[in-house]
Parts: sequence; C-alpha cells; structure tokens
Amino acid sequence: MPNVAKISPTLFNEMANAGESVHVLVKTFTNDYSAVVKQIEDLGGEIGHLFKYVSGLSASLPASNILELSRNNLVERIYYDAERKLSSGNESILGTRSSDDIDALLTKPTLMNSKEYVPVSVKPTDLASIEPANYWNPTAMGAEGIWEETNYGAGSLVVIIDTGIWTEHFMFAGTDIIGGVDLSYDVGDPTYEGWSNINNHFHGSHVAGIVASTGGIIVPPTDPLAQAIEMYTGTLLPPGDPYGYPGWKLIWLLGMAPYASLYIIKVFDHTGGSVPESMIIAGMEHALDLKLIEGLDVDAVSMSIGGPTVFDGRDVEDQLVDTITGNGITLVAAAGNSGPASMTIESPGSAYTAISVGAAATPVQTRVYWDYFYEWPGIGYYLYTTDDVQMYAFSSRGPTSDGRSKPTLSATGIFVLSALTGGQYIGWVSGTSMATPAVAGSVALLNAFSETATGKWKRLRAATPEDYKQALVNGA
Repeated sequence: MPNVAKISPTLFNEMANAGESVHVLVKTFTNDYSAVVKQIEDLGGEIGHLFKYVSGLSASLPASNILELSRNNLVERIYYDAERKLSSGNESILGTRSSDDIDALLTKPTLMNSKEYVPVSVKPTDLASIEPANYWNPTAMGAEGIWEETNYGAGSLVVIIDTGIWTEHFMFAGTDIIGGVDLSYDVGDPTYEGWSNINNHFHGSHVAGIVASTGGIIVPPTDPLAQAIEMYTGTLLPPGDPYGYPGWKLIWLLGMAPYASLYIIKVFDHTGGSVPESMIIAGMEHALDLKLIEGLDVDAVSMSIGGPTVFDGRDVEDQLVDTITGNGITLVAAAGNSGPASMTIESPGSAYTAISVGAAATPVQTRVYWDYFYEWPGIGYYLYTTDDVQMYAFSSRGPTSDGRSKPTLSATGIFVLSALTGGQYIGWVSGTSMATPAVAGSVALLNAFSETATGKWKRLRAATPEDYKQALVNGA
C-alpha cells in the first residue's frame, strides 16, 4: 500500500495539477541513496542533487509514480521542491522617481539618479581616522560605537548566498572578498555567468554592501540627500576637501563590519527570479563545505531568501540550517515579506537555530528617503510622524506553526541605500532582505571580538552561534 502520510499537502496539490513530472525533495532515513536512486530512475525519474549534510535528494518524477515511491521503507517524506525567492522586490529594472505608489517604491529599487555624486572608497588602514557620520545601519544599530573594540569585524568571514555581486563596484574597493562560486542557471551563459559580473541582479551587491561596504559618495552642499541627512541626524557631514572637493559633503556608506571578509555563493540568476529549494540547499551545503572540506573559518551565512513551508523547523532546508549551526556557523535568514498575518515566517528563517530577521522602518532613514524622493526638505517629518522604530506591514510575523517565537529580531529594512549592479550605481531597496545582512554584519563584529578575546585570555571559551544570538537579542 502507498504511504500517503509521507507526501506533503503541497506536493499532493502539485500532483493533481502537474503535467508529466513534478520536482520533489525526498527525505530519506539514510545517506546511502543507491536503492532510492534506482527506484526513482526505474519509475522514469531523474536525479538532481544528492545532499551530503542532510539525508535526502532532489529529483523530478512522473506525478503518477510518486505514490509508488512512498512505499519505499528508506523514504521518510516526500516534499514538493518549492520555489524560493528573494526577500525584497525582485524587479531587475532599476527604478527612478517615477511613482507615488508606495507599494511600487518598495518592490523595486529607487536609483539615486543625481549625476553629481562622486564615488569614493576608504582603505581599511584609514578607517579608524575618518569621520563616518553614517546615517544608516552602523549608526542606527549602534555598530559604529563598537567598531574600534571589534576591529571593524576583521577576521570574520561572512558567506552571502544570493544573486552574486560585482566586485568592481566602488563600494567594495577596500572590501576583502576572498572568492565565490556560481551555482545558478546562468552557468554556461557567457554574458551572465559568474559570481562577480556587472550583469548580475542587483540584489546580491546591495546585500553585500550592507555587510561590508568600504565606499561612500561626495555630493554638492545643496544636494537633497546631504541636506536631509544633516537635518534629521543633527550632525554635519564631513567635508570633501581631503578628496579634492572643497565645500562638498562626504556621505560614507560603510557596512556594518567593513573589515569582514566575504565569500559569495550565487544561486539566483541575473533575472532575480525564483529558484527551486534544492538549489538553495546546494548553496547552503557549499557554505558548509568551505569550512569542513576547504578549511575556511566560516563564521556567518547571510540568506536574504525565503519561501513557504508547512513543516517549520522540520523540512530539509530548516534541518540543514541546524546542521550548519551545529558546526559553529551562525546562519542569519530573512523572516520573509508575507506579513502582516501571523504564522508567515518563511524557510529557512523558520529553522530552530536560525536568526530570523524582520524589517523595521527607522525615523531617520525613512525621512531622509522621502526628502530625497520628493526633493522637498522637511516632508519626511510629515510622512513619518513618530520617533519610534516601527515594524513594516509586509514583514513576516510569528509564531511558527509549532508555536515558537519568530522573528528573532528586526533591523532596518525600509529604504536602505546600498550598491546596485550595472555600473557604479547606488539606490534604495526595501525588504527583510536588507535587514538580514545588517544582522549578519553584527554577528561578524561579535565574532571578531570573541576571537580576539579568546586569543588574549586562554581560559575564555570560544563563543558559539547561540552566544551571538543571545547577545543580539539581549542588546536589541
């Protein structure tokens, strides 16, 4: 008899509506896949990925034969290989100030279209001597105040699983990017292949800039962005004089941990469209390979990615998160943009050990954006009327389906200014995607402090991912 209890409800729906084949994730009781692989192939299926760190595999299988596979005693459960998407708008076309529809502004990036800003980068050796005067994440979340004692995140390695980046962007001129890999559909395409490519979707570069940018811009004193920042922060921006622009203003857009090292795993292609969960799992396993096989000291993984699951904490992706965490890597994942309803936390943020991050609107950043958008100094006060930080409506809410409190915490996710690909562009993007790397950068700072402290005081044990989670929660 077929064991229908092994088949997820989502997969049952897909089986009813599918054509000849369905993409599935098969969770097994063993890592010896030979018998399961043989049966899938005998049933007319094709094997995708054989997973190493969780017991399971991906395959495509005729819908009519999935019930037969459920008879296999080595099969624990069969899921639909559901799509995972970026946790921000996935528009690939850069937007300008062309719409007053706030939903449209939140689902595509707003390109900073001033022709007068001059890109500038800071060398790591000069970071301590500059005046950051950040108006965004490092200041909003208190990172700037502890940069010196955490050495700006030096010695921490953050893996970013996303759309790839473009390393020639000015915001990464001083950033330590140690390498990457392309696992996306772009492999084999000479125009789009590569984890570092000017044609990569903007999302990954935007995320990477939030973690570890070393760039900034110089603008005229009359620039609306500079005026808005000074108005709402009450702080004068540093002068552009040392860079040959007397009287101009310098706006540093430094990442949360500008000394941190980055490794880039590209799983989404240049369109930014959804990909199967199995491709995300392959990217996660590669991140773990970096530590267990290649010997890199991976400290954090940033995943601005999400998708639905009816098995919070128990599906293949969530269990892989726990395996990654168990190997000393802190995994930070977006809560998702499916709010404001409850029980909308997306996988892998729904994993037990993941730090899942919601998107908050902060007064300064939101007001600065509105002033720039409308070119109307002071309008931000009228459009954001409270001095409190607020969770934005689209940010996914808990609890999880098994009753756990999520998200773990929130960070700035509304109108965040960072790098865009296609050229030396910057722009504002919103989503839990933008909040996630801010927390990953925070983990990098804490890890850098911990590694320095354990080096000085031998009896002090090394911090764990749970230590970092608790420290961030207690300090939030």
